[in-house]
Amino acid sequence: MIHQRSIGPLEQASGSRLESDYLPQWTERFTVSPANEFNAHRPLGQRHDLASILSHVEERVIGQDYTIRHECQLFQIQREHIRAGLKGKRIRMERRLDGTVAAKGPDGALEIVLCEGGERPGGAAKPRLRVTRKASSSGRGTSWMNGFHLHGGPSLEEVVERAYGEPSDEFQEGTS
Repeated sequence: MIHQRSIGPLEQASGSRLESDYLPQWTERFTVSPANEFNAHRPLGQRHDLASILSHVEERVIGQDYTIRHECQLFQIQREHIRAGLKGKRIRMERRLDGTVAAKGPDGALEIVLCEGGERPGGAAKPRLRVTRKASSSGRGTSWMNGFHLHGGPSLEEVVERAYGEPSDEFQEGTS
């Protein structure tokens, strides 16, 4: 086998040994004749976008100011592509093989631009998170306990007696 022979670096192997030994063995071992001589490959149609098909894709959500964070960069949708109901929608961010970034929304391609320095366009402030106050430990101001009463129900001993038909030994010993 080839891997058992002493072959040096690729620069040395590019000559006679690679072509005379390895390629004929590889061809003999892995080449398969087609079942049908007809070429079954189909050409790409108008609706096929090869750059999009071969791109690395991640899903992102459009911000309230029509910006998208992707790979530590901030992009903004061009004004012409902004439509009602676009905020908060999921879009497809594509990193193309040539290094460009493209965005596809629910209705097709979106034109985006990189925001310089990662700042939001137009000096807009970063959207603030809503701060909710934690309910006090006394439960005032909340209604989650309404209708839930700890007093007035059967005791644990009564529940056990009803479930099993006889009082529990633990409780009998404790009451004697």
